[in-house]
Amino acid sequence: MERQIRTYRQDIRKGVRLRDQEIHDLFRLVVRRPDAEQIFLLLGRKLAGDEDSSWWRKRMPVRVRLALARRRVTRRLKTLFGRRVGGFGRGSFMVEGRSLLFFEVDSGGEACALVTGLCSSVLEQATGQGATVTHTLCQSRRDALCRWEGSVG
Repeated sequence: MERQIRTYRQDIRKGVRLRDQEIHDLFRLVVRRPDAEQIFLLLGRKLAGDEDSSWWRKRMPVRVRLALARRRVTRRLKTLFGRRVGGFGRGSFMVEGRSLLFFEVDSGGEACALVTGLCSSVLEQATGQGATVTHTLCQSRRDALCRWEGSVG
């Protein structure tokens, strides 16, 4: 296991993406833990990265800041998974996805917290306010898709 973690770290430094099977294996390991949802939430927040957006946050209208946040989430998810993961629904901030890569290995829905953490962190950075992202629909609960709705303030 330690050897595999070292290999992943080296791959990250080199810019090598994990293959789908490697992502599945990692998610399976985390899903077995009782604190899996908290781990995925923290991971999502960390994967959002840090963006110093204070200069534009103060000058742009909220709708523009939300549009920039949507764009950033789309880019981060595509970078992380090597493909488009979902899209945005109607509303100020609503992410939707079907047959997500991690759904195949996490029928309980804990891995969905990764997207929750990523979205909430990006929203907070974009607006400079506290953000709440709620996972309102989930394929693991037999909904047709997964949906995350975000609000600021």
